[in-house]
Amino acid sequence: MVAGGVIYRLVGVLWGGSRPSNALQIRFKTNQPWTPVDDCPMPVSPTNWTLWSHLWRPEAPGRYEIVLRVNDPAVRTRRLDLFFYTRQVTVDEV
Repeated sequence: MVAGGVIYRLVGVLWGGSRPSNALQIRFKTNQPWTPVDDCPMPVSPTNWTLWSHLWRPEAPGRYEIVLRVNDPAVRTRRLDLFFYTRQVTVDEV
């Protein structure tokens, strides 16, 4: 908790895939715009994983849906496109 509210840190992994990219974006409500994640280093090769992280300060308590996408049309993202990694969270404190 910091002055002005709670900041949540989200951390995940990104696979290099057939074409590595660091253009990962996140959103928490379907009516919100996509936002680049705060830290997403470029995978060093197609066979490497990289950690990404994002600091998030929710506007209000409630239910949120964490959705990710890669903002690069040249990168195949079948599982992201099918919302395979979407997670729902309930925030009680902001």
